[in-house]
Amino acid sequence: MTQASAPGKAILFGEHAVVYDQPAIAVPLSDLRTTVIIRSIDVQPPSVHVVATDLDHSFWLHEMDDRDPLAYAIRLTLQATMPELQESFEISVSSKIPIASGLGSGAAASVAIIRALTSFFKVDLSDASISALAYRVEKLHHGTPSGIDNSTIAFEQALYYKRDQDPQPFSLGRPLQLVLGHCGVDSQTGAVVADVRDRWQASMEEYSAIFSQIGELVERGYDNLKAGDHKQVGILMNENHALLQRIGVSNQALDQLVARACTSGAYGAKLSGAGAGGFMIALVGTETRDSVARALQDAGARHILVVQVSG
Repeated sequence: MTQASAPGKAILFGEHAVVYDQPAIAVPLSDLRTTVIIRSIDVQPPSVHVVATDLDHSFWLHEMDDRDPLAYAIRLTLQATMPELQESFEISVSSKIPIASGLGSGAAASVAIIRALTSFFKVDLSDASISALAYRVEKLHHGTPSGIDNSTIAFEQALYYKRDQDPQPFSLGRPLQLVLGHCGVDSQTGAVVADVRDRWQASMEEYSAIFSQIGELVERGYDNLKAGDHKQVGILMNENHALLQRIGVSNQALDQLVARACTSGAYGAKLSGAGAGGFMIALVGTETRDSVARALQDAGARHILVVQVSG
């Protein structure tokens, strides 16, 4: 038996703008993981069986085309590690990462599958190579992804990220305490990214200016995260949320949760990920963590997650 896992992720600054050549910062959510287990099975001819319990999804690889992201991740990895299948095995996928919520569930599944298969076949791939394979699957999911999800999840470190440049892992000045609240609406990343692109093309000057403002926030956030200045990080998160509202990717439910978190003691809060649904994140202190979580629950959050992001 071979087992591997990969974390979820949260974008602290820069979503959407990162697609337009601005920087972004994301952190891994190591407490929320997708796990993949591979077991040999006695089946001839050599075949691959896949079971994803959380998705109520099972199939034989040869019966599924590449429009299925799990099948595509497996085929890409087999092509890179074992071009000719010589034995049968079963791949089981399970996850604690909420789906369609902006926390990188798709990229985590891809990275965990790639890690498990390379371990199973005793092939050594670098984090960068694993990320590159996962990015190819992300394009199937999301059309024109920035690459920040697969990079953060593959490296499992806080990342300063800019498209078409090497990711820059960095150390946090001190651990982050985050409270995440789901607004009750699923987030469809591909559709939201496409809608933003349409609006950008219709109002290019306005949107490009907003993306530049977000990029400036990212740079300031980067310095404050390294310094451990959570008060300033929170202020910048609030500003980033306001800019995301201007490009039309928030909704009333997210705005209400963000506002409730801020009035309940959070340093700052914003939506995280594509938006139009999914999770918001609040940066809190140890002394306000529970009160913010209760406030989000009272405000109607569907799910509440309390996580710590270390170093």
